[in-house]
Amino acid sequence: MNSTIYILAGVALSIAGVALCLLLFISLKRALRRADDAAGQQREETSGRMAQIEGEVQRLEQRLRRLEDTAERVASLPLAGSGLNLNKRSQALRMHRRGETPGRIAAALGLPEGEVQFLLKVQQLTAGEAANPPRRSPAPN
Repeated sequence: MNSTIYILAGVALSIAGVALCLLLFISLKRALRRADDAAGQQREETSGRMAQIEGEVQRLEQRLRRLEDTAERVASLPLAGSGLNLNKRSQALRMHRRGETPGRIAAALGLPEGEVQFLLKVQQLTAGEAANPPRRSPAPN
């Protein structure tokens, strides 16, 4: 009878071991399924984000093309010459000293009259400052 008990105990332990292995196997399968589901969900989210990013990249590429076209058009425009170079400035001042009016100076040099008036006003202000330099206050003793 003792041997029967030992045999039954061995069989019971074997069954318990197999049941435990089966339980671990099922738990592992569930964990793998949950991990696979989570990975699938992340793939879907990543795919959605990638689609958004691709759309944004396409939008930015179109905007860049438009800006490049605009830049090419702007670059092809002729540059406006500087209205008042040093030579015209000195000519305008000489004509003013001779008594010419700002309107006649502007017409003769091909400049806007307002620009000539501005030049003359700046010249008068700087000439006034050169004639009357600012006085320094005496240093405190």
